[in-house]
Amino acid sequence: KAVAECLKQKFQMVVLILGTQNGTPFYNRMKQLGDIKHGLHSQCIKSANLRKANEQFIGNVMLKINAKLNGINNTVKNDRGFFLKIPTIIIGADVTHPAPGDNSKPSIAAMVYSMNSTASKYECDVRIQNHRQEMIGSVAPGGNPSLELATIKMLKRFNQLTRQKP
Repeated sequence: KAVAECLKQKFQMVVLILGTQNGTPFYNRMKQLGDIKHGLHSQCIKSANLRKANEQFIGNVMLKINAKLNGINNTVKNDRGFFLKIPTIIIGADVTHPAPGDNSKPSIAAMVYSMNSTASKYECDVRIQNHRQEMIGSVAPGGNPSLELATIKMLKRFNQLTRQKP
């Protein structure tokens, strides 16, 4: 009901403070409904962490919220004038696997791509792949071309946003 009301009110983001008991089910449900199903950004904070919050904790939460609202937290310093002088795309990739002992859940491959000249805006591509597969996609003939497809998609997106090719 709360997520439906937030959507009705056209909220950009919801901050959820989780109590000390049964916080995890609320966290999982909020992320599933908000971030995944409806595209409603959320930031969850445990009440115990909020009670003992220091400047570093508050700063970290604010950085997360700023990033979720498309703010810029960092830029690449370009003192010497050669880095990012020409159109450049920075790509990061990683694969996460299910917990040890799980023999059925898939692995998840995620790639991020910088989309501007200060390497401060990123877009991502997330794909499900075979259980415990470390390599993103496959280089074998007829294999899954996930990495290639994601990169082509992001190169086109970079060109669309910057009107340049990296």
